[in-house]
Amino acid sequence: MDRMLLYPGWLLLALLMLLTFVIAVRYFDTLQDMIAKMLHHDLVPFLASCTLLLSFALQLRRVKLAAVSPAVTGDDGIPQSGFESSSMLSANLIFNANIVLFCVSFAILCGWWAVEKRKN
Repeated sequence: MDRMLLYPGWLLLALLMLLTFVIAVRYFDTLQDMIAKMLHHDLVPFLASCTLLLSFALQLRRVKLAAVSPAVTGDDGIPQSGFESSSMLSANLIFNANIVLFCVSFAILCGWWAVEKRKN
């Protein structure tokens, strides 16, 4: 039941990625300033890649911390491991700000790449 509540979130995340990609493509297509054009060739992929790596590292850290968290007792009083402690913890590992940041950075990087590939 709790997992079913994540499906609208994933759908909204996919919509956010699509809209971010479209906005990034339009932005890079209409970029008129020569200084900004020179900067976006190097700066955008660098910052997007750094953001991708940072959000991935933060998500791995979150998963590791959840795996080694002390046992939590469930509703029936039986201790559970870190990954099975509650549906809220697993939902937090599946859908959080690190994943949203990763997806948005990926969409921006893909938008930049699409514009660069089209120009060549």
